[in-house]
Amino acid sequence: MTIEEMDLVFNKHYINAICLATNDSDFAPLTMTLREQNIQVIGAGNKEDISEEFKNLYNKFINIDKIKNNNKESKKIGSDIKSLTTLVNNIINEISTDDGFAEFSQVISLLIRRKSDFYTRNYGFNNTKTLSFFKEKLADYYEIKLASDNQTAFIKINSKN
Repeated sequence: MTIEEMDLVFNKHYINAICLATNDSDFAPLTMTLREQNIQVIGAGNKEDISEEFKNLYNKFINIDKIKNNNKESKKIGSDIKSLTTLVNNIINEISTDDGFAEFSQVISLLIRRKSDFYTRNYGFNNTKTLSFFKEKLADYYEIKLASDNQTAFIKINSKN
């Protein structure tokens, strides 16, 4: 499989992303090589005990078990949201302007770099749109506003938090 992947990368220049559905860390060297070639590598696996180090090998990691169980609201989701908001708050504080707002797309880009398995369904949200997730599920934590072009979104930590 590794040889076929590398053949694709070097001979098919229109390929810019590859998904590996595996929990096997033996593919780590392949993943790193693909990323060095500016290929987006998406990982998908189904074990709850996958290490953060393994997930961070990928540009994005999808935990299949979490998707299957997304309708089971629980205390774990609450603690996961607390952990998520802490990370998002840190990112906003790093890149916000004097008014406290940061460009939403930049915040999400940094969030995915730091938490490659970020996926709205992991937090009990059925809609996969990230902006909707922040507007609906995290409305108590963040203020979202749109620029005059109605295209660019900005995010700010709510002052009550």
